[in-house]
Amino acid sequence: MNAVLPGHIRGAVAAKLRQIIQTQRESDCLAAFLVGAIDQLHTCASDTVYTVFVDGNEQWYGTFRGAGYHSTEFTKSDWITYTRTEGLICDSVYAIAKDLSGNMWFGTPKGVSKLSISPTDTTWTNYTTKDGLVADKVNTIAADIDGSVWFGTDKGISHFKSNIWEKF
Repeated sequence: MNAVLPGHIRGAVAAKLRQIIQTQRESDCLAAFLVGAIDQLHTCASDTVYTVFVDGNEQWYGTFRGAGYHSTEFTKSDWITYTRTEGLICDSVYAIAKDLSGNMWFGTPKGVSKLSISPTDTTWTNYTTKDGLVADKVNTIAADIDGSVWFGTDKGISHFKSNIWEKF
């Protein structure tokens, strides 16, 4: 049987239901965030890994929650996660490469990020189509022996050499 409620009561019931649903969503989001934060202290950024880059003892993992970095023999400790908070242009990392200068490059659906690490500083530089990248969705990256970097996108190839972008 369907009950017919006066409009003002229906509105109050609907408002209360929206409040309950929103509170539950916020609670679920907070719980998911806390579990994720605790997990990231001990493991890779995510179990969903799109790409892996290994250079000697250094291991980089591209995930949908950022780039995970690991360099020790202890698989459950000493992980560093880089996300938008640190400077990555997008948390989903599809491609990773290292250029001859030691810069790390991260391809994402929203552009490419370059991480420059020195003993005294860490610098992030982000590039998009506004800077000369042929498309923002970067699927693969290759560092060339001449020091330049190549990017495979969903709309062609970009080449970055001496701070100049070329499109192919």
